[in-house]
Amino acid sequence: MAKAVPPIAALVDRPPAEPLTAWRKGRPIGLTVDRDEARRLAETVDTLTGDRL
Repeated sequence: MAKAVPPIAALVDRPPAEPLTAWRKGRPIGLTVDRDEARRLAETVDTLTGDRL
């Protein structure tokens, strides 16, 4: 956990300009949306959560 704090603190101090950013090992990674995968994920979440959400 001690290793995770400095990079997170740096992002809090200097947030990225983009509205949504994903990071892996200190580097931003591209975000792409596959509409079919997003639909399948939504269906799976709906199935698992039922009416609870």
